[in-house]
Amino acid sequence: MLCSSWIDADDTTLCSLDVDRDGTVEAEDRAKADKAALVASTLLYYATAQMFPGICTDAIRPCGQNGVGQALDYPPNIGGARVLRALADCCGGCLTDVWCDGRWWPAVDLPHRPVVDVLEVTIDGAPFTDFRIVDDRYLIRNDSSVWPTVNDLGRDLTQTGTWGIEYRFGSAPPADLAIAAEVLQCEFMALWCSGPNCPDCHLPQRLQSIQWEGANAAVLDNFSIMDNGGFGIALVDFAVRAHNPERLQRNGRVVLPSDVAGRPHRVRP
Repeated sequence: MLCSSWIDADDTTLCSLDVDRDGTVEAEDRAKADKAALVASTLLYYATAQMFPGICTDAIRPCGQNGVGQALDYPPNIGGARVLRALADCCGGCLTDVWCDGRWWPAVDLPHRPVVDVLEVTIDGAPFTDFRIVDDRYLIRNDSSVWPTVNDLGRDLTQTGTWGIEYRFGSAPPADLAIAAEVLQCEFMALWCSGPNCPDCHLPQRLQSIQWEGANAAVLDNFSIMDNGGFGIALVDFAVRAHNPERLQRNGRVVLPSDVAGRPHRVRP
C-alpha cells in the first residue's frame, strides 16, 4: 500500500496557492493541498502497478531466540538446493544469517523493503553505528559479532537489555510521476474549490453538455477514458503509460540477489 504522499504542499509550484512571506503555504490552503496530494498520489500509485509506495519510516524491536521458526535458504555444498533451517521467532525484524564467502553473517531481516537507509540502531541505551545494509533488506554488523538475543519489551530503549532499529524503506516516484502528481493535485484542488475565483478544472466530469443542430442537451459521460487507464489529462496519462504500459494492477515480485544461489550480495554502509 501507499506509505507516504509523493509530494508536499510546500514543494508544489504548479498550483495557485497563497504563500507566506517565508515561502510556506498558507495554513488555510495547506490542509486542502495535503489532502489533494494524498488522493493524487494514491490514484497514481495504483495506476502504476503499486511500484512506488513512497518513503516511510519504521521503528522495530527485534526479538531474540525465544522460539524456533523455519526459513528456506541456500546452505553451501548442496548444489544450490534450497533447504529448511532454524530461524529465531521475531516480533518485528527476524534474526537470520547471510551466507557469503564461506561463512554465515548474523543479520536482522528488516520487515519492510527495500530499505533506503538505517537512521539509528540503539543497543542497551547507546547508539550503535558499526553496521551495513545487505541486499536492501538485511542489517549486518561490521565487527563480525552477533546481534543481541535478549530484548526486554517492558523497558524503554534508553535502558539496558533492550535494542531497536529505526530505518526508512520504500521507493520514491521518478520525476515525471512526481510532476504528474502535482498536476493531478492541482486539478483536485480546482474541483473542490467553491469560491468566485476558482481555477478551471480539467478532470473529466460525468455530466457533459453537448450542442447539436442548435439544441443543448446534458448527457452522462461513460468514462471510457477511465476504462482505458487514463485520467483525461495528457501529461498525467503519458507518465502513467510510460511506467505501466501493460496496465498491470500490481508489479511482479522483484527477485533480490539473496534469493538466488550464487548471486553476489549488494552491500552498502
